[in-house]
Order: sequence, then C-alpha cells, then structure tokens
Amino acid sequence: GTSRFALEGNAIFGQWTFGDERGLIPQDRPEGQRYKVRAFDRLIDSFRAYLLNLNTHPAYRDFRIMREDMRKSGRAPDGYRLAATLEPYSERGVEYVELLQNIIRVNELSAFDDARLGMVEIGRASGV
Repeated sequence: GTSRFALEGNAIFGQWTFGDERGLIPQDRPEGQRYKVRAFDRLIDSFRAYLLNLNTHPAYRDFRIMREDMRKSGRAPDGYRLAATLEPYSERGVEYVELLQNIIRVNELSAFDDARLGMVEIGRASGV
C-alpha cells in the first residue's frame, strides 16, 4: 500500500489496463508498450476490480475450482493454498506466488480465512 500506484491511484493490486480507463504509466515500462496500471477514485474500487478479475478471468479458473472444492468440503477457503494458483496474475510467476504466501505467513493472515463480510458490504465490494 505504499507504492506510487497505491498512493496516487488507489491501485492496490497493480492491474494493467490497455483501454481508455484511467491509469498511471509505470516509470520502467518498456519502450513501445502501451499498458498502464489502472487507477481508481476510491480504494474500494480497486478491490471491486480485483474481485471481478479473480471471479471471471479464464486465467484464474484453477483458483475458482480450488475455492469451490474447499467450500464443498465444508472448509473455509485457505488463502495460502489458493495463492499457489495465482501464478498467471503476475509476469513474475512463481516469484509472485512466493511473495504472496510469504506475506500471508509473516502477517499471520490465515487467521482471516474464515472472516465474513455482511451481505451489504460484499455487494458493494464486488459489484454483485
């Protein structure tokens, strides 16, 4: 949450955009590339876009399948294990997954795996 993208554009997840959406140009963007890091008016909008991405993009099908299997077996989704399916999210691949899992481990975020938001908040956050 301390990157230029987070501070200037409420962009917590570094989602790229290639269209007309508002965005910030990365300082180290290679010559000839046209992508931007999508910017948002509000922090919650960044979360909304991330949730939509994870729940709809074909690259995260394994994430959705694993999460569904966990739920069907009566377990809360395990963020540490689910992170292993997010290799396609970043060009850094396995290194990105290891970073996510390290953040989860070091900050003891698995304690929040069974956390729930009220239905009103879920609707606002995910746009559904």
